[in-house]
Amino acid sequence: MTAITEPFQELALVSIQAKGGTAYQFAGIIEEVSPSIGDRDIEGIPLINGGRVVKKTPQADHELTLKIYPTSINFVNGSDLIQGFLDVDASWDGTEPLTQTNTHNQELFQVCVAWCNDKTKMTTANGTSTAGTQARRIVIKHARMTSYKDSFDDKMVSAEVTFKAPAFDISGTGTFTYESNEDGGSTALAAVTTYT
Repeated sequence: MTAITEPFQELALVSIQAKGGTAYQFAGIIEEVSPSIGDRDIEGIPLINGGRVVKKTPQADHELTLKIYPTSINFVNGSDLIQGFLDVDASWDGTEPLTQTNTHNQELFQVCVAWCNDKTKMTTANGTSTAGTQARRIVIKHARMTSYKDSFDDKMVSAEVTFKAPAFDISGTGTFTYESNEDGGSTALAAVTTYT
């Protein structure tokens, strides 16, 4: 394999799937993607002799923030994410005029974000890349949409959406995965397992 020669720029693919639902693609409306892996902090506890013992702090939650430009409230056609914030996908309105009212429901999501310098070599964040193509992907499972903030800066409608997931599921399995391929390699990123 050859060394990576180009940084990832501009193109980010995003796939969002409600648990047991369909994976929807949002790359066309995403401008900014800001993942934040939970900190794994420590605290030094002083001893009488001047030494320290290390007290580990449980890993913090993961967060992923997306800036989107909604054109309707339709989650299914990639126009917005507000339906996923207000209700579960089984109850999303699909008949125009679309209406969604907030509920006590909160959906679990799998969110994939992929970067690839050649958009013809990888077309969805949860899909495969072409062998030998430079690509990088993060996958967050068991995430909840915890924030949806409308904005009208620059006289445009946009929204900042935050997904949050615990560092581990109830069985202690990690919920955040990184994957990558280098340019010129002989393998490809495999498709992400459907979230059921």
